[in-house]
Amino acid sequence: MSRPVTEREALDRAAQWPVGRVVAAIAAAGVVFAMVAAGYGWGVPWLVRVDATTNREWVAGALAHPRWADLARATTFWGNTSVVIVLTGVVVSWQLYRRRRLIAGWVGATVVVGWLVNSTAKAAVDRTRPPTVGLLVDAHGSSFPSGHAQVGGYGWLTFGLLALLVLVGRRRWVVAAGCWVLGALVALSRVVLGVHWTSDVVAGWALGAGVALVGVSVLVVTARGASGSVLEGEPGNFRRVESEDLSEERQLGLERDDL
Repeated sequence: MSRPVTEREALDRAAQWPVGRVVAAIAAAGVVFAMVAAGYGWGVPWLVRVDATTNREWVAGALAHPRWADLARATTFWGNTSVVIVLTGVVVSWQLYRRRRLIAGWVGATVVVGWLVNSTAKAAVDRTRPPTVGLLVDAHGSSFPSGHAQVGGYGWLTFGLLALLVLVGRRRWVVAAGCWVLGALVALSRVVLGVHWTSDVVAGWALGAGVALVGVSVLVVTARGASGSVLEGEPGNFRRVESEDLSEERQLGLERDDL
């Protein structure tokens, strides 16, 4: 028998995530984005060479191997704005249906803020796309930072973290890892298809991850304020003093496992 993880249990898990490490990760993402943005703005020679070389060689490889190009197109689909909007709507609706309102708000707010940040950054930089755009797939608008790569950060990173909160057992890690790998592959596909420079992709993913991690830090602080559970053990092992009701349920063989 099984029944869904309640919001309180999900928040208990989130409350155990180490805020210090999350803040350090936010800082690291910010440094990566700032370095790449500065490198592009100042025309740093080695970054220019990396962009030119990867664009030329990776696109040439995709043109020479149609199946590789088809795989890149199939992967990049999962970073399209329309796809992410639909997925986010489904995920948020399901969380609301399961009465996990704070979790739903966290996911929805992270994706909306991520999209706004990307739109603002693109308008501010207005970088021209590589000359290979249109050879394998069309793309429009400013090149820096990559919107698809940023979705891999704020979208798929968040979906993976959601799995860790509302699933149990091994599949929570399988689903989370699948989301994170897919997000990374979406970012990589943009270089393979020749619609973004490598620096666009690195900056986009770092910026998206930073947005996601800021959302995580807010969730953890909120969870620690809202959770009434007594937490035990080191952060990350998800061990806590269970309520009498939950102990009874486990003795009856009930498991909580639901997305």
